Parts: sequence; structure tokens; C-alpha cells
Amino acid sequence: MRTSPAVDMQSPNAQDVLFSSPPQFRESEITATAHKRKEELAQALKKLIQSKGKTPALKYQQLFDDLRAQSDAAVTKEMFEEALHALADDDFLTVTGKTVRLL
Repeated sequence: MRTSPAVDMQSPNAQDVLFSSPPQFRESEITATAHKRKEELAQALKKLIQSKGKTPALKYQQLFDDLRAQSDAAVTKEMFEEALHALADDDFLTVTGKTVRLL
């Protein structure tokens, strides 16, 4: 019976080959793309709100549904909330419970 040659698992080279991770995108590229998408979504949400006229308060779920309906790309609840937070940081709106109020 033939046996395969022994591999020294303690050698650094063997561990590098066995446990190396696949190539990764540079974090700055992902961050820049995510930031751009977040900003674009916040601006789309702002336009949507402004198109509704001088309404002082909007229903959270209805606004989310309207944004998803008009968007070409999928919009998750997390993305919607990030856009709301960005607009709140710009003092454009505030979210209380399930109501979005314009400032």
C-alpha cells in the first residue's frame, strides 16, 4: 500500500495555503459606494417627500412603500432608515414612532 508524503502542518507555508482568505475588495471602495448609494437614496426620499406638498406629517410605512415603488433598485428597511437618519441629521425631518414629521 502506498502512502502520500507527510505534510508538516506546522510549517508557515502549509498554513498560508490552507487558511488564506480569498481576495477582498478594498474597504475604501465598498465604503465609498455604500456612502454614495445612501446619499442618493436620501435625496430620492427628500424629493418624494417634497412632491407630496406641504404635508406636515407622513406615515412611515406609506413613505417606505412609496419609495420602494419608485426605486429601480431594491430598497431594504435598513436602507430606508439610514436615509431617514441622514435627512434628520440635515434637520429636514424627524421620526417619532411611525410618523415622519417635516421640520
